[in-house]
Amino acid sequence: MNLIKRLNKVKTELVVLSILVPLVIVLGSLLIKWPDLGDKSEPAKEPKEYIIETSSNVSVVPKVEESTVPIQKELEEVTLQTSSAKYNKNWQVAIEGEVSVEKVLELAAAKGYLKVESIDYGGSMGVFIESLENIANNNIEKVYWHLYINDVLSPVGASHATVKAGDTVLWKYEKEQDEN
Repeated sequence: MNLIKRLNKVKTELVVLSILVPLVIVLGSLLIKWPDLGDKSEPAKEPKEYIIETSSNVSVVPKVEESTVPIQKELEEVTLQTSSAKYNKNWQVAIEGEVSVEKVLELAAAKGYLKVESIDYGGSMGVFIESLENIANNNIEKVYWHLYINDVLSPVGASHATVKAGDTVLWKYEKEQDEN
């Protein structure tokens, strides 16, 4: 009888195991795949802090979110020069990207580098430079401020000519060339 009780006990244990083993396998696979069952369009959230362990203690350091870190743009420079019989100067003017020569003059004047007097005719005419550092265009002698970009006479005025970092803007006070 003792043997029959043991066989019945083993039989019961086998039945229970035959039910539990597949159940454990299914639950285990669900737990392993659980993060993949969520909404795939939303990225997983990152931890809000880092834990730094040293031999003596544990420190919790807040995580710096990438979106809150300001991106420092490196300012680029344009060389601005004036050249006349009485006045020759050079400045470095900080710019971002490509800007008009008019903007370079505005930035330089705002920094107090030079005094600019101009007339804005608007539209396609744009700004006409009347004087730089109190040296005015001279209609009688036909001496004017001419714009050169990288040592080339600009075919357009200050409003339409553009420069980028590394370029040189030269305003040269010189006699108008005859077109003949």
